Amino acid sequence: MKSSFFISPHFFWILLAAFNFIIQLAYFHNERKQGLFIAKKITTPLLLFFALMIVIIKSGGFPFIPSVILLAMGIGELGIEGSSAVQANEAEKPSETGTSPIVILSGVLFLLVNIFIGAVLLMNKAQPMIIITSLVIGGIIIAFIVFGTIKTFSPPKDIRTQTILYAIGLAVLFAGALADLRRGITTLGIAACLLTLSDTLVLIRMASGIPKGTPRGFKIQLAFLVVILILYYVYMGVLIQIKSPFPF
Repeated sequence: MKSSFFISPHFFWILLAAFNFIIQLAYFHNERKQGLFIAKKITTPLLLFFALMIVIIKSGGFPFIPSVILLAMGIGELGIEGSSAVQANEAEKPSETGTSPIVILSGVLFLLVNIFIGAVLLMNKAQPMIIITSLVIGGIIIAFIVFGTIKTFSPPKDIRTQTILYAIGLAVLFAGALADLRRGITTLGIAACLLTLSDTLVLIRMASGIPKGTPRGFKIQLAFLVVILILYYVYMGVLIQIKSPFPF
């Protein structure tokens, strides 16, 4: 039984995640290495597409909810990986970083994924009162975090706008996780909780604009990266095991 695990797709996915983690840390320490950037840009979306393949193999079909989530996020990672939203560049200041159309479209795709997951959880046998209270509580908490970060760090206008817009999807995602917790947590609910934590940290890091150029800034950025990556890997690992709460 143990030996079969080491030849399973899950094992090779874990190896790919470990390799991606090493590449991410190596690139963080040396952003001038083009080879590391290419490896990072390839392996991050590949993790999601590989996870999609595992879901399809396990189910013998195309289970709608996990497949759509993994496919959309994989496509989104192709565009957003390497941007300032994912990792601040050593030589750039937040006010100097432009936002390309591809990055904007990728951000919109991630926004829609968050709304999709949150909506699925909210609609899954939820009572109207649970939906309303979850949306209110989720919205208040995310708004408090986002506007507190903006007020503290005063990011440039474009980053501030991106942060606020993305927070809308994050609030829906968090509301779905809260609704699921009230009914009894499901696999999708666990994934939503992990993604909420990960994306909240991404938003705080992006809006804070802490530079890597100082020893303190370097340590803070590194801590953000490590925690975000671990949460993201665990999120994908949970999603691989997912079973749809709906019959499709």
